[in-house]
Amino acid sequence: MKAAYKAAKGHMDVILENVYFGHVDEEPRYRRLLEPLVASGELPAYAAFTKESAQKKAARRKRAERERAEAEAHAAALNLKTDGDLAALIQKRREADHSGLIARLEAKYGGASSGSGRKRAKASNPEPSEEEFAAAQARLLKGKTGK
Repeated sequence: MKAAYKAAKGHMDVILENVYFGHVDEEPRYRRLLEPLVASGELPAYAAFTKESAQKKAARRKRAERERAEAEAHAAALNLKTDGDLAALIQKRREADHSGLIARLEAKYGGASSGSGRKRAKASNPEPSEEEFAAAQARLLKGKTGK
């Protein structure tokens, strides 16, 4: 709070923006915390804080109410009822973006390439036949006994 107060030079609008989860409903509590610090000299007494008019406070509250109403209207337009609905909507958009990215990369780079540079001989039947296995085993055994 002290850092936000100093950075804002006492302007409550800026303090509310800079404090995490700061909201106009929290202003009285913030004032109760800051006023003793200003009175004791621990914080400088900025005129924006000590002499703020009631008109400016009312305008801040009215602006916050207007933003709240606008957010509720937007949520209603998106058919969102809870925060969980919003989270689900965000997750759905991320998945769509991710699958679109994968499709673009596959189109650009040619799909399912292993990237190793070597080609497989028979992709449909990766196991060797009995004759091929016996020939490979014979070569291996010949190499061990020849040493």
